Amino acid sequence: MLHCLLFALLAACAAGAGSAQAQVPQAELRVRAGAALRSGGQQDAGPGLSYAGHTFDDLGLDAAAFVHPRLALRLSLQREAFSLVEGADAVTSGSLVRASLGPALRLGLGPLRAELGAGYELAQLPLFGDSRTPQLARAVRHAALLGARLQLPLPHGLQAELRGALPVTLAAHEAGGGAASASGFSAGAALLVPVAQRGRWSGALVLDAQHVRDAVASGDGSAHSTQRLTRLGLALQVALSEKVAPRSGALRLSVSDARTGLPLRYVPVALTSVGHEQGLRSSDGRGLLTAEGLAPGELWARLEVPGYLPAEARVQVVAGALTRLELLAQPTPYSPPPTGTLRVRVTDATSGEPLAGARVQLGEDALESDGDGTVSAPWLTPGPVAVRVSHSQYRDGEEAVVVVAGSETQLPVALTPLRKRTPALLSGQVRSAGLGRPLLAVLEIPRLGLRTITNAGGVFSVHLPPGTWRVVISAGEHLAQTKLVSVQDGEQAIFNVDLFPAHR
Repeated sequence: MLHCLLFALLAACAAGAGSAQAQVPQAELRVRAGAALRSGGQQDAGPGLSYAGHTFDDLGLDAAAFVHPRLALRLSLQREAFSLVEGADAVTSGSLVRASLGPALRLGLGPLRAELGAGYELAQLPLFGDSRTPQLARAVRHAALLGARLQLPLPHGLQAELRGALPVTLAAHEAGGGAASASGFSAGAALLVPVAQRGRWSGALVLDAQHVRDAVASGDGSAHSTQRLTRLGLALQVALSEKVAPRSGALRLSVSDARTGLPLRYVPVALTSVGHEQGLRSSDGRGLLTAEGLAPGELWARLEVPGYLPAEARVQVVAGALTRLELLAQPTPYSPPPTGTLRVRVTDATSGEPLAGARVQLGEDALESDGDGTVSAPWLTPGPVAVRVSHSQYRDGEEAVVVVAGSETQLPVALTPLRKRTPALLSGQVRSAGLGRPLLAVLEIPRLGLRTITNAGGVFSVHLPPGTWRVVISAGEHLAQTKLVSVQDGEQAIFNVDLFPAHR
């Protein structure tokens, strides 16, 4: 237990060295009285002995004088009553004394207070000579004492104390002066209950418990004695301290959205105190940030996070006080994505005249050219755009152009006129086969929805667009015929038809 406590305190020395204290201790005095529960035994050339019992006159004194807020000189004195009884008869009795003196280093570990000590200890340990006729003979141990003490604050002003000590034997001797060997350790705990406070003086009632284990052996190995001691007692502690003005202040910063008032959670904030960078701190889940140990004076808080404009706020930090500051961040104004303008001008490829009413397809958008043959689209996303231009009297035109953000791109498109077509003239005569006489007949071209009737001489004429057409010819008392006729642009074609009578 002691080794673990020493290791934890040594590991925390660096952190504790910078802790601020609200008051400077100057002196402490603790006087204890209580009972001791003792058990032990001795092995020697005789039958040996063992014992167990208790005494009520166990006394102790512990005093510390501080030569520096963190350095004290600590003195400890203890008187242990001893009585060896067999049945109703006292065999041997007496008292044993322990005393230690040495420096102690006090450290602040946040709310905890720790103390590391080293010094000299003198301890009287029980030896009994020959166990057949035991007599209390005090062996003496001279040791370098390593100690540690830790005080923890509890609710209602109470304090818990843990402590331990490990003596490293330097020399030991029996009562007669012969060489001996010795070892041991101690561990204790206490509860401090404050009972008085007046000015620089304070008083506390201490409920104290301690466990001690010792072993001593004569130099020639003829006797070996061990004891286990449990002390339970009540102590009064008086302390003298000097209050000092705090040399630092604290900051409570709230970070929120200036538009909605909602807290900005887990965002980094840069603090600069009296010209010194304090590094980045982060707000918590409620948008709050607490910084302690700040030098009094002007403090700057700066926030730079995506989606918000840089925000700054300043405040005066006061020593010994909690200063509050609100940092409001304005959201970044919305910026629409960049666009470019495309201006298309449609003209006649032959005359160069502008074409009104042309359909201009820009990606998914369809526009119509104005009287100047122009179409303007200022909303296009920068990049390549496919352009398709069509007009009922012109061949379609297709182009590709790259739109540049923030500028106007011009695209001229010249359409080629469609060639004008001249209808073909189809003419001829419908006659009766064999007789050669003209017939009053009907000619139909279903695809064109065209129907014409010959005159009395069986003659007909009709204008057709260029192409191949199916012509149906019919007349009374004659078999109808279907023929294919091909005509070209502007052609004058002769088409004579002979129909066979229905009954020969």
